[in-house]
Amino acid sequence: MATLRQQPVSLAFLVSTGIVLLGACGAGPTPPSADERPSTPQVSYITLDPTKADIAVGATVQLTATPRDAAGNVLTDLVVNWSSDSPGVATVSQAGLVTGASVCLATITASTGGRRASASITVSAASGPAAASGGGARSCG
Repeated sequence: MATLRQQPVSLAFLVSTGIVLLGACGAGPTPPSADERPSTPQVSYITLDPTKADIAVGATVQLTATPRDAAGNVLTDLVVNWSSDSPGVATVSQAGLVTGASVCLATITASTGGRRASASITVSAASGPAAASGGGARSCG
């Protein structure tokens, strides 16, 4: 009958074996490298339509901003921010709808991806009895 001799196992051996086993099992998915991550499209410029509009007080005009890359391809799924340099003259919604508020000029700006495009809006007096008698009109400035 053979005798089995037990050899003491060092703690260092157990620890190193455990690390090797854990390393082989993995700790979950490896995050993608910088080369594998989807890139954010680079906005090269924005086309704006129309770039000029004349509207009456209380009237609206829809502006459309189209972000494009350097090759001119349309970039989708980007948030376009809208602003007016003179909200007392013309306001703009975050959908690009401009509303005339008072007689004067305003610049509406669309921005996304660090790029901007602007439209010039001229707001005139509304037609009707008040406009014909001079009521409601005021000069710019």
